[in-house]
Amino acid sequence: MRQDYITVRKARDADIDVLLVLSEQLGYPTNREDFQKRFSALSQEDDQVILVAEIRDHGVVGWVHVLRRVLLISGPVAEIGGLVVDEKKRGKGIGRILVAAAEKWAKSRGYPAMVVRSNIVREGAHDFYPNVGYTHIKTSRVYIKQI
Repeated sequence: MRQDYITVRKARDADIDVLLVLSEQLGYPTNREDFQKRFSALSQEDDQVILVAEIRDHGVVGWVHVLRRVLLISGPVAEIGGLVVDEKKRGKGIGRILVAAAEKWAKSRGYPAMVVRSNIVREGAHDFYPNVGYTHIKTSRVYIKQI
């Protein structure tokens, strides 16, 4: 696939339905109302962005959510909160283009590094991220308690 057919831009309200379908492909089903509320809230924040990859004559085929993350024990970094490419379009360089756009956004804001977390079951992602320059530095468990 030629990269000149792919445009990366900031996500907008008109993209909600396709973003929702792509999120479900990633394994995160939700209802449209909750998804719309989260999208609207996140879109108002200056320290994060949701970018989409759009193919001419095909529409949106992927998205990446990038956010600022600061911990007491470390300085600010940019973090990929989610990345998905339509399952019919994977392996064509779209994810690479989205990650590059996310990195450009982060660099323009002065973040020194980009972090991404990937579920242990996402074997494709574990191959993808090293191929775009990321180094595996840690394996951890995630716990949750409903409160």
